[in-house]
Amino acid sequence: MKIDFSDLERQVQERGSVFTLDNGMTVISEHVPNSGLAYGNLIMSPGGHIETSENQGLMHFLEHMCFDSSKQFSSREERSLRAGQLGMHLNAATSYNSVVFNVLGGNGSTYLLNEHFPEALSLIKDIAFDTMFTEEGLAREKDIVLRELAQSNQAKRSNSFQTIQDITQLRTYSNNQLKLRDGLGTQETITSFTLDQLRECHNKYFGARNGVLQLVGDTQINGDLIAYVDSIFGIVKPGEKTQPYQDIPEEPFNGAELMVFDSPTPHDGPAYIGVNFRTPPITSKDYAANQLANFILGEGMNSLLFHELREKRGLVYSYGSSLMGDSQTGLLHISYQVDKSKIEESLEALDVAITRLKDGDFHCELVDGFRANKLPSYLQMFQNPGWIQRELHTKYNKQFGPSITTLEATKQMIDVTKEDAIKIANTYLGENRLTTIIK
Repeated sequence: MKIDFSDLERQVQERGSVFTLDNGMTVISEHVPNSGLAYGNLIMSPGGHIETSENQGLMHFLEHMCFDSSKQFSSREERSLRAGQLGMHLNAATSYNSVVFNVLGGNGSTYLLNEHFPEALSLIKDIAFDTMFTEEGLAREKDIVLRELAQSNQAKRSNSFQTIQDITQLRTYSNNQLKLRDGLGTQETITSFTLDQLRECHNKYFGARNGVLQLVGDTQINGDLIAYVDSIFGIVKPGEKTQPYQDIPEEPFNGAELMVFDSPTPHDGPAYIGVNFRTPPITSKDYAANQLANFILGEGMNSLLFHELREKRGLVYSYGSSLMGDSQTGLLHISYQVDKSKIEESLEALDVAITRLKDGDFHCELVDGFRANKLPSYLQMFQNPGWIQRELHTKYNKQFGPSITTLEATKQMIDVTKEDAIKIANTYLGENRLTTIIK
């Protein structure tokens, strides 16, 4: 398969741009000429990582409160009505990395009409920086977030696979207590939030230097993108630059760790199994080798786990094998349901599959199948607006730690070999593992 990487890199140079406003806000743009469409988002880099156990959930709650009334809009309903007239869906999301405000179309559409985009950006600026923080809004959002928390907790209690993932998180991120917190907070912290606390947090962290504005589409309004963005966001106070969150490296599992739990809802059904191995960080130079090893081991009807667990022994109906992690830690996670009397047999079958991967005892055609399976999504990505902006964000915006660009990942996918997957398996898929069982 031949991909013209020089042409793709030329597109990045010609249609992508990264610049900084005088107040310190970073702008990453991808120009899609003659489309008549645009979308974007505003990323504020301090997320939940600045919280403590005493104010857990503060940034998520602040995100909710940003949609309160403002100097421009006397009520959130007034702003929402205007957004609807523009075809805009008002939404935001909070993680431990950031708070993201979306500039997207509604009714399932990513895009806004280009003629509405400047005002849509003004609405996002109003939400992120000009909220008034009212007592009425505080009381309403406490009720809403508490309902959100209750719904989230109920979903976790009724899902044994989610329980396994939660248990895995506790051990996987034992060095990093931040990732073990619920980003929504607790009932105690949510009910304790005050307007003074929210205003102080907003004033401290929501400055232009902590903002990254991402734009995709026919955004060359009047031919001057910098002036266009500066007219909206240039008046935002600079604020102090917050140190970005950095992932914390984790220790390997210590031998064959085993954790067995009774089901939170007693039943006569199957046991839930999770088996986990440390791998290279998900954004490392071994990205494609990691992906290939996981594909051969556990993706699809030609995989080793499908053959050993289902076709040969009939132990499971379905299973999952996936890669998780961040810039410092990688994890290969395998999960399935099995009859309680067949737990040991299933774990033995899993080891047979891993041994076959280590020994290269699998069809070489799986490597070709891997490329044929994965590359179309990358090729499709290069045809769609947005990939250049993401490429530039990954390349130039290091506030979220090291990562791998789409172009780099695609090159790795083309070059990866059977031997690369075997090396990953022999290096990482050994006795050091975490097995969790709920029965």
